[in-house]
Amino acid sequence: MIKNLLLLLLAPFLAFALSIPELQLSESLSEKKRGNEFLQLIWNTDSVIADVEMTTYLRELGYELGMHSENPDKHFGFLLLNDDSINAFAGPYGYIGVHTGMLLSSDSESELAGVLSHEISHVTQNHLKRFSEKTDKQGYLMAAG
Repeated sequence: MIKNLLLLLLAPFLAFALSIPELQLSESLSEKKRGNEFLQLIWNTDSVIADVEMTTYLRELGYELGMHSENPDKHFGFLLLNDDSINAFAGPYGYIGVHTGMLLSSDSESELAGVLSHEISHVTQNHLKRFSEKTDKQGYLMAAG
């Protein structure tokens, strides 16, 4: 009797717990889709550098930093773009772009690691998603006003 009552009381909690991974999976698939669309846009600019040594270096450094982030299981991808500006950016699904100007202006690996860590933090803290949600809400408010 007590066993049945306990199961009855725990059933809603078990149902909720079992539904959480499905929600995360759908969010992950949506983020992956946005990331793939973003990646396609970047590749279509013809600015991605395909130099094996340079991209391998960037990826190894980025992956090492990502492993020590607050969310090491997050997906990361690193791209080197032919652009003289001193800049880097984070996109959907953990894609991080680094301009050649940023790479060439770095005086040390530590400086580049600092920039990559900054972009990795944008990814792990979901800044792009939060910014997107905020601008969507502002758009709705403007349309309603």
